[in-house]
Amino acid sequence: MEFDPASMKETCRQLAEEIGPDGVAELLESYLADTPNRLADIARFLEAGDQPSLKRASHSLKGSSSIFGLSGMESVANRLEHSFATGELDSQALFLRQLREEFERCRRSLAATAAELAAMG
Repeated sequence: MEFDPASMKETCRQLAEEIGPDGVAELLESYLADTPNRLADIARFLEAGDQPSLKRASHSLKGSSSIFGLSGMESVANRLEHSFATGELDSQALFLRQLREEFERCRRSLAATAAELAAMG
C-alpha cells in the first residue's frame, strides 16, 4: 500500500482537534526520531532470531504508525508481527526492507506536517 500524504494530513488534522497542533507536532517529531531506532532494533532482532522481541517491536511500530494514518507502515509491521505465527519467516527480511522503504517515502511529509502544526500552535 502506497503512502497517501493527504490521508496522513487529514488524520493529523483530526488528531490536532483533539490534542492541539503542538501535541501532534511533538508526536510526529518523536515518531520521526524513534522510527529509525525501531527499524534498527527490528533488524537486530531478526539477525539474532529473537522472535519474541521482533514481534513486540513490530507491534509497537504498527501502533505508532496507525496514529498518523500510515496504513502502509501499519500493514507491513502487522505482517512482520505475525510472520512467525503465519509461517512467513522467510519473508521477514523483505518486510523489514518494505518498512524502511515506506518510512523513507513518508519521512519528508511527516516532517513538513510537524512543522506546519508547530507553526499553528
